[in-house]
Amino acid sequence: MKDVFKAYSDSLSVEEFQNRWGSLNIGGQKAFGRASLMYLQASKCRSCNSDVCITLLCSAVETVADGKNVIFKDWLVANKPRELANKNEKQVIESLNETYEEYLHSETEREGIAYNFRRFLDAYCPDGLKNPPIKVYKGTGTPFDIAVRGLYSRFRSLFLHEGIGYASIADRPLIDEETGETVKMFAIPLLAKVDNKYVSFELTKLADWFSQVVKASLIEYLGRQKPTP
Repeated sequence: MKDVFKAYSDSLSVEEFQNRWGSLNIGGQKAFGRASLMYLQASKCRSCNSDVCITLLCSAVETVADGKNVIFKDWLVANKPRELANKNEKQVIESLNETYEEYLHSETEREGIAYNFRRFLDAYCPDGLKNPPIKVYKGTGTPFDIAVRGLYSRFRSLFLHEGIGYASIADRPLIDEETGETVKMFAIPLLAKVDNKYVSFELTKLADWFSQVVKASLIEYLGRQKPTP
């Protein structure tokens, strides 16, 4: 508990923290403790490696956001067995491709880890922090939701998915799928594509902002627990 409190010592008094901490059951304390310690680790590397910082912050949120990831095979068996019956090989392949796209966008049905990740931050992040340092110059949506989606998709499982989230290394230009033309970067440090939206950002500023968001969300989450009488 003393180690966990270090993450919030500038925001909560010892008495307030202890009271809120005591309102959690053992499982809740373990989850919140792991999330807080990952936040502290993320803070240590924020200035030297923004990628690792954001990855740890995503893991911290996942720890308390809950949610069970539903793999494609299980979702397919539960929802689409009839669509694959009595089809030839070509039809099965086409059906699987279409079905997989549906699976990727079926958040309300799956409500997996990604869904709960965004739901947690939307519920607990203070409104004053829902202003990410990004610029959306193609596509619509709230900047906060776009930023959270982008951070999660690029940085979750950074070390498992072939470094897909290593945003500090520019790999190749983005191509506009509608026009087929290269999307120019206009002197911006990084460019990302999030659900067909083009977003520019500075990774260090985004890491600083997301660190504030995660800390404030964890404090708000803890604050909403019912104090022990």
